[in-house]
Amino acid sequence: MPVTLRTALLSLPLCFLSAAFCPAHAATENLLMLKGGALSVKQVQADGTLLATWPASTFSRAKLPGGDLQISIAQSEWNKDRGIYQSGIPGIGFSFCTADGATCLQNGKTISGDRLRSEMGNFAIRLFKIGNVTAGDFTLPALLTISSQGTPALVLGLNALKLNVSQCSVTRENLRVRFPDATLSKKNSLSTVGFHLPVICKNAADYDNISIYFSFSGQRVDARHIATSLPGIALSVKNEAGRYVDFSAAANDPNARFHDTGYVAQLVRNPREQAQAGEFDVSITAEVEMR
Repeated sequence: MPVTLRTALLSLPLCFLSAAFCPAHAATENLLMLKGGALSVKQVQADGTLLATWPASTFSRAKLPGGDLQISIAQSEWNKDRGIYQSGIPGIGFSFCTADGATCLQNGKTISGDRLRSEMGNFAIRLFKIGNVTAGDFTLPALLTISSQGTPALVLGLNALKLNVSQCSVTRENLRVRFPDATLSKKNSLSTVGFHLPVICKNAADYDNISIYFSFSGQRVDARHIATSLPGIALSVKNEAGRYVDFSAAANDPNARFHDTGYVAQLVRNPREQAQAGEFDVSITAEVEMR
């Protein structure tokens, strides 16, 4: 007797306190600011995950001297093989490489000015998750410096970067729960199965910040039981603590909300009808709100 439960992520804007991060500015006449954008970061994403790639189109218009150029990056290196450095924003790293990754500007390295000018149009700035991320609006005016004979020729920065951070995530959008085979009898409870919604939070306390509401568009036997396609067979859902889902409650009723991901589905006899054996599918929607 398969029972299908579909989870649907409710997309809501995440609101965070804004924070400005502004390291000391380099000489403004040599400063080139690359434009960032808005990023939604999941705290549960693995460190090293690529978050965004932004072509550095304005870099191709910069004027650089010939001869050997030195690269200087003030922040610490995070992954040498991938050319990733800390950005100064908690949990965010960056690299500045060509699209194919063949050329990366790395601290302490020297590059020919002629070679750099020939590849300038192919560079992109990449942002990575490298730890717990702090949400906010950020400006980074000194990611790296390109110098000629010890004199700064160009300072690259990043502005208009907005980070929205979620502590929890939905790992997939559909969940199929299958009841064990049951024999039709006079017992009230016919079959029970436990399941977990595919919601994962970074920390245990973050589960208190999710809000889950169940809805069903079909016929209800009562507030706690929904009708299946089999006469006399109803289905209920409750959390592992024993609290039943109220399928008659409105979506805006705070008493109809759950914060846990573990549930138990149960098939029971409807005493008002003659029970009939067979197979059925039931679709329930779980809306997950993340604050």
